[in-house]
Amino acid sequence: MRGRESITVPGDDLDDRTEGAPDDRTRGALALRPPGPDAAGLPEEILHTLPPLGGIVQIAGEPWIGKTRLLSRLSSLARDKGYSVASGQAVQGRSGISLEPFVDALGRNLRRVPADLSALPARDLDLVDAILSGDVEEKAGPRTSGGAENTRRFAAMARLLDQLAKKSGLLVALDDFHRADDHSIELLAYLARNPPSAEVVIAVAYRSSLSGRRIDAIMERAGARPDRAAYVELRPLPADQIDALLPRGLSPVRRRRVVRDSAGNPGALRRLLSTDPEDAYSADDLVDGFPPLIVDGALPDLGALSPAARRVVAAAAISGDPFEPGIVRTVAQLPEDVVLAAIDELQDEDVIRPAHTIGRFRFRHPVGRAIAYHSAGAGWRYGATSRAARVLGARGASSTTLARHLEHLADDDAGARTVLLEGARESLSMRPVRARRWLSRVVEAAGQGSAEASFLLAKAHALLGMLPESLRLYAETQCRADAIPAELRADAAEWRVRAHRLMGRWDDARGLVEHGLRADPGSIPLGLESVALSIEAGEVALGPGARVPPAAVHAPDPALRAQALSIRALTHLARDDVADAAAAVAAATEIVDELQDDRLADRMETLRWLGEAELGLGRFGDAVVHLRRGLRFAIVHGQDCLLAHLSLALSRAYRELGDAGAAAAELDYAEDAAVRAGNGPVRDQVAKIRTGADSPGVAPEEAPEEAGRAGGEVLSLLSRRERQVADLVSLGATNQQIAHRLTLSQKTVETYLSRIFQKLDINSRAQIAHAVGRADRAC
Repeated sequence: MRGRESITVPGDDLDDRTEGAPDDRTRGALALRPPGPDAAGLPEEILHTLPPLGGIVQIAGEPWIGKTRLLSRLSSLARDKGYSVASGQAVQGRSGISLEPFVDALGRNLRRVPADLSALPARDLDLVDAILSGDVEEKAGPRTSGGAENTRRFAAMARLLDQLAKKSGLLVALDDFHRADDHSIELLAYLARNPPSAEVVIAVAYRSSLSGRRIDAIMERAGARPDRAAYVELRPLPADQIDALLPRGLSPVRRRRVVRDSAGNPGALRRLLSTDPEDAYSADDLVDGFPPLIVDGALPDLGALSPAARRVVAAAAISGDPFEPGIVRTVAQLPEDVVLAAIDELQDEDVIRPAHTIGRFRFRHPVGRAIAYHSAGAGWRYGATSRAARVLGARGASSTTLARHLEHLADDDAGARTVLLEGARESLSMRPVRARRWLSRVVEAAGQGSAEASFLLAKAHALLGMLPESLRLYAETQCRADAIPAELRADAAEWRVRAHRLMGRWDDARGLVEHGLRADPGSIPLGLESVALSIEAGEVALGPGARVPPAAVHAPDPALRAQALSIRALTHLARDDVADAAAAVAAATEIVDELQDDRLADRMETLRWLGEAELGLGRFGDAVVHLRRGLRFAIVHGQDCLLAHLSLALSRAYRELGDAGAAAAELDYAEDAAVRAGNGPVRDQVAKIRTGADSPGVAPEEAPEEAGRAGGEVLSLLSRRERQVADLVSLGATNQQIAHRLTLSQKTVETYLSRIFQKLDINSRAQIAHAVGRADRAC
């Protein structure tokens, strides 16, 4: 902002870490402060920045970002320094009283401020008395000060502030100033142009809405002296600082989701923490689906709105985000002019903003939509969702759009159940949380009447990481497999095997794979599941049974092709075919990097296989890129079945890159996700890592003696012959050389290597050599 010092800080000046202020009131220029915990000292810096004669402080930011708390801390600090403090607030729904926030602050606090007002001219006293008594009305008219009468009132108020500040200085703190009447904004601009001679600080906090930007423009034109004005803009926090605000004991999975959904807003974070932890929702549900119930702080945010605006914002939340005024008018059952006036009010409050598409609007924050959605009664919402479905249906909306409004009508409406099934079928991989809700409603209402819904529901549970429930549903519905299309039967066979595999039930998975391949020998998905099973069971080097079907790498579906290439790369690594592994990784990467998430959604585990292959090749940075993409997708879209494996692999990548903190965080996340999904193998691997049993590398803080001892403990897991193979690998011997030295076949050497990889939870010969070296140093 021109003409004043400005500061942009993250909204974490909410905590109570401000250090005690020095006694001397040294003033200095207000410099830009980078984001960080030291923003806690911002109130001190504001007071230090203004000259001895005070000035104006503007605090702007989105709703819930921390403006009120910063204003409160500034007031507390001013009191500690001996200032008198008068606090007020502007209210929505103009009362008609001129200078309302100033009246609220000074009218309530005038008697507490030690001042001799007898020095004021009699005319000033009369004007001030009329203003503070609320006898001066705000007259309708243009948004600019006009006439000598306003100027006289503003001058009288300036002289009043002078008198109030003479003894000890005065801070006037005005909150929600975006709701202020025109005269109050004009008075603020007047005081910027004609500052009181005594030490007066006027601090106003307001939202960065249309009204807030108007305040900015008026104050910019007022041209306050740079050393007598400060502009503070609170911005969202980065993820690590938002995470630091969370309470202890929160599960890693829930931590990551509320950090994501808060979008860096501390107030939104607090409201998300008020939701029921068992209330499953996705990021999409916050935006345009059935959002979680926000308990904390709902009423204050909507209580300031007019009745029409409250009804319109609830209708907008039901319509989805973004929304069109025409649809909202039908849902709210209000005249067009009332709806448009309410939209203006909601924009002034920074609840909504114009969307990128002309004629549409969006909520300022998805949490705001959740609050608005649940602000209406259940009966009104039932009728509103029905109206929304009718108007959207008439406009030719898709099944997934209509299903959002029909999930509560499935009990009584067969047509609604058909739409829900179609919507779930179309969105299952991208939005499994809501697809599960829709399918559950269909199954509950139709009973045994929808075999397809039952099979899709089992897959939804598998995607969500609810693996035992998924397997139960598959077992219950298997007798009806003939009633579903062949394509769905094949998909169900693949996902049933995958659920067993992810839980570590390898024998059950193997039996299903063999049964499926007898029935359909050319099934590429089952062929890939067979190889994936061999990889996880540590049998990938055993021979032809663990080889990717040649047809898979030429499949017409690029996502399936990428999956096949990624798995093939791991089989090459298990056989020490580094060049072939690198070629497969390069081909898979080319496909994956071109595919959008929606094209990869049903085979998102490809990113896990690709990341693990890159780890085996020592391409740790590339592995981080692909694993983080997979993890980000899984978190946003609810594919919890992948969380444990992706986080575990990402933890390994970070360890190899020397980032111990990130590695530990991902390990915690992997453990939590594994426990939630019943993923025994990942839990076991996490336990090995925590006890040092995997030991692929030595942590920087680990002492050499401890490192050597850990290496010896790791190799004690190996048999005598496996230890001999490991020793020769550490000397750089190839499989052929090891076979010749130990008088074994090359295939037997591959078997021993596979067992070593499994027991040590590692995936490269270099890691074997490292473990052997650590054990030797302990001797």
